[in-house]
Amino acid sequence: MRQLIATTLFFVITATTSSAEDAKFKVEGDTLFYNTDKPDLDKDYITYSDAESFRKFLGENSEILKVDLNSRGGSTEAGLEIARVVSDFQVETIVSAECSSACVAIFLAGKHRRLLAGGLLGFHRPEWAITDLQKFYEKYRLEEGWSDAFGFSNWLQEETFYVAGKIFKNYAEAGVSVSFAADTLSINNDQIWYPSRQELVSAGVLELTPIASLRPRMRPAWFGANNQQLSFNIVE
Repeated sequence: MRQLIATTLFFVITATTSSAEDAKFKVEGDTLFYNTDKPDLDKDYITYSDAESFRKFLGENSEILKVDLNSRGGSTEAGLEIARVVSDFQVETIVSAECSSACVAIFLAGKHRRLLAGGLLGFHRPEWAITDLQKFYEKYRLEEGWSDAFGFSNWLQEETFYVAGKIFKNYAEAGVSVSFAADTLSINNDQIWYPSRQELVSAGVLELTPIASLRPRMRPAWFGANNQQLSFNIVE
């Protein structure tokens, strides 16, 4: 039963990654940018193909020290697999925009973790859509010997505990409090909880960072040639 999961549902990763999936990635200097919110993506969410792309980009670019994440989520198991890859390469993870749902597992795998000013970390429990459950049941019910939906529900219960265990392990290995991890699984999938920076630091999700280091750098103030209005230019 566990072998079925490993080989047919969760750990099916293609040997080669399509250019469409690689479009989520960009290397600039020592940073690998991962963005599933780009327009016109074939799959604008976290997938198992992305895990192969992470392996490729991190393996082929030894200068990468940081991974900048921007994603609202996707496959829970894919996020956990990508987290394992990121952890192996001992890189820092950064969020400057939003990293929610399955993306959080990847963020937690960073050797060091930074949430830039204005960035968001969003949490909720995973969910398997009803239509996907139906498709999976119809596809594997004969092979698995599920005579009816009740037999399938027994398998589903085992799978739920299995995935929950992997999620808790991800939190524990990152040094996040058990209480906080439990709180994240109490949030319905159709909602997102964005904890405050103080809550994230208290729970061990973030390291304590001096506030001054979070402020954007500023150029000296200047006066326009035709008026006396003070202007500030903020460097992104």
